[in-house]
Amino acid sequence: ENAARAKTNRIGMLTLGGWALGNFGWATVGLLRTEDDRERSFHLANAGLNLVNAGIAVTGFFSNSDQDWSQFDAVSTLNEDHGAEKLYLVAAGLDLALVATGAYLTAKGNLDKKEGVVGTGRSFMLQGAFRFSFDAVMYAIHALRRGSFTSQLGE
Repeated sequence: ENAARAKTNRIGMLTLGGWALGNFGWATVGLLRTEDDRERSFHLANAGLNLVNAGIAVTGFFSNSDQDWSQFDAVSTLNEDHGAEKLYLVAAGLDLALVATGAYLTAKGNLDKKEGVVGTGRSFMLQGAFRFSFDAVMYAIHALRRGSFTSQLGE
């Protein structure tokens, strides 16, 4: 169970890291090809938010990589499972806050006719929506795997 949780997290972090790398490329091309304030702000915000994604991916990928799982009993394993699930739930809440902030910035930028603010808001909404989806899927995978592990304990 511990090895399965670690593998799930590593695959998730590779996915998040791939998203970050793809967005760096998209931001670079976008910045080189446009003079539009809205698009430039969108791509700059994407680059910045994906620095965070890349940092999370690298840190998450290497965390617990040298853990000796043989020292964990069933209770410790379940505690680790719950910890992973809580982490993804908290992250999903923060992701929703990012989407809400992006919606606010987009609306405010449109009202004030500030194209750069609109672009930043749209980036926040895109990145927040992706990260919410990512965190929700990771939570579900962990919860389902823990449920299976718990039912095996009862047998």
